[in-house]
Amino acid sequence: MRRGEAMEFLEIRVTTAPLAGCPAGSLPLQGIGNETQRCRASRSHGIQEEMASGRVRAVHFTVVMAVRRGRRGAKPQEPDDDKLARIAEEVAGNLY
Repeated sequence: MRRGEAMEFLEIRVTTAPLAGCPAGSLPLQGIGNETQRCRASRSHGIQEEMASGRVRAVHFTVVMAVRRGRRGAKPQEPDDDKLARIAEEVAGNLY
């Protein structure tokens, strides 16, 4: 967890049992594990949550990033700065 103008946290789950993941029809993440998808959700208190879920062979993984923005609002995300995809790629790579 990181605190500051915006509070962030990262959660990574890995298990052999299927995990609750993104709903059907979510955006696929190509080249990261098998059947990996990403989705977004808004939670209470201004928390934005992004999730990537997929599997590598018989091991399922989920990466959840959540951000609560400060009073000044969100810093625009750079197109090359896709933290969620990079983290999901690292997790999937370590599971091979």
